[in-house]
Amino acid sequence: GLNGRPLRIISHATVTRVLMSGDRAIGVEYILDGDRERVLTAYANKEVILGAGGLIDPAILQRSGIGSAALLNSLDIPVIIDN
Repeated sequence: GLNGRPLRIISHATVTRVLMSGDRAIGVEYILDGDRERVLTAYANKEVILGAGGLIDPAILQRSGIGSAALLNSLDIPVIIDN
């Protein structure tokens, strides 16, 4: 971690969406080893940093309700931030 804050790394995890409180990211939802039946959550104490890559980041954000309102509405995803 940074400045004495603990950093937890979970291997074999796939983030499915960012958890939001209003327009603020508060954590992530993820699955382990591809087991879609078991969805886990991790909450942030301070900030959420998304670094899945240029192709995956937009998909995660869209599943989280962040993106083009027209696209999200067409997929029946509630719009959190029209971006």
